[in-house]
This record gives sequence, C-alpha cells and structure tokens, in this order.
Amino acid sequence: MTYADQATPRIETYTNQLKLFGEDAFGQLRVTDKYETNHIELAKAFLKDWNTKFGLSLTQIDLESFYSSAVYGKVASNNSLSGSRIYEFFKDQTLNLKWGWLLDYIESVDSKIWPSRQIVALKGNGTNPEYSNIYEGRHFITSLIGFFNGTHAYDGFPTNDFTDVTMYDNLADFVDSILAKPTAYQYVYIGDEVKLPIQSNSNFSHYLMNGQIYHEGDTLIIGDNLVIKLVFD
Repeated sequence: MTYADQATPRIETYTNQLKLFGEDAFGQLRVTDKYETNHIELAKAFLKDWNTKFGLSLTQIDLESFYSSAVYGKVASNNSLSGSRIYEFFKDQTLNLKWGWLLDYIESVDSKIWPSRQIVALKGNGTNPEYSNIYEGRHFITSLIGFFNGTHAYDGFPTNDFTDVTMYDNLADFVDSILAKPTAYQYVYIGDEVKLPIQSNSNFSHYLMNGQIYHEGDTLIIGDNLVIKLVFD
C-alpha cells in the first residue's frame, strides 16, 4: 500500500503519537510505545527468526539447547566470536535492524561486566581488542536466555538475573522494531486521559508511579513511557 506524498507525514505524525496502555507480563501497568515489551512474546519472535536463519527447529531458549546452538561454528581462537551463530545472527543486516536494540538493552542493564565486553565483539569483528579471551560469549548468551525467560540463567559464570522485574523497566526505551499484539493493550495517544482500573484483589493498596502514590479511579494523562507498579498490603 502506498500513500500520496501529502498524506504520509500526517500518518507518521499519528503513529508517532500512539501509545499502549495495559498490563505487562508481571501484572504491572505500563505506558509504552507501540512496540512489544512482553519478554515472552519477544522470545517467540526471536526464536522464529533464529530457526529460520539457521534452518533449525528449537522450541525454547534455554541453557540446555540454546547455548550450544549459539556457539556452534565459532572459530577456535579464544578471543573471537566469529563464525558462531550468535555472531552471525547479529551481523545479518536484516536481523540486526530488527534485533540490534537487544544488544544496547542488555548492555544498559548489565551489572556483570562480561556481557558488555562480549557485546563489543558482537557489534564489531567478533573480538574485543582489550581481551585475549572472550569466553565464547557465554555471559551474554546466558543473560539473553535469562531475559527471554525472566530467569537467572546461571551456569557457573556471572550472568544477569532477570527474576528482578525492574530489569525490564526501561525495555520500552529500546524496542523499536516489533509491533505489540493489539489484543494485549489499549491504544491511546499522548495527551489522552485514562482512569486507573479497579483491582479485584482485596489486598491491593495503591499504585506507585515515579515514587508517587495513586489510587483506583485516578486519572492518568498519557505521556512518556511509564511503569505503574501495583502495591499490595
């Protein structure tokens, strides 16, 4: 479908103002852009692209199967990730356009240092010139597994713990390529007003946004990306 030149800027303006409001995978409320922030849905999309790229039929992203798949084909040198599937995936021009944000996101939440060092290799020629051993990208790969599953994919080496749901708080600031499924959220525009919903759990106390307390029925004016935490007694 194509549009007349004069229509295109208006369409882009409308979609740029579009936001999503709804419950995330952790039972919190979120205001996000129009892109997917549910790690479970992102895992499905990633695995589909992974299988298509390499002609595989993996059914889950886990330590048992995904790690060996990710390092398959790596050159023998300890200082390089070249040849590995994880390297080839992110160096694929089309896949990098779709998933390159994931490298930036993992780097932004990384508290274990080595995943970020391995991301340097994934973004470059497969090496990090400051280190003679890149450890097969292990710390990044297990962090990726943790991210997609909401787990701590610890395998004896330091890896980021994604059982801490605050690790996902800023995810919406990075995803820029995978549209959210419309059935999971309410479409709203910047400046719209929505009422904070009534909670059925009798132990619900209040909502918490940026350190401020809000209550059921309070009005929220849609603006920047936002995590609205539910607080219970």
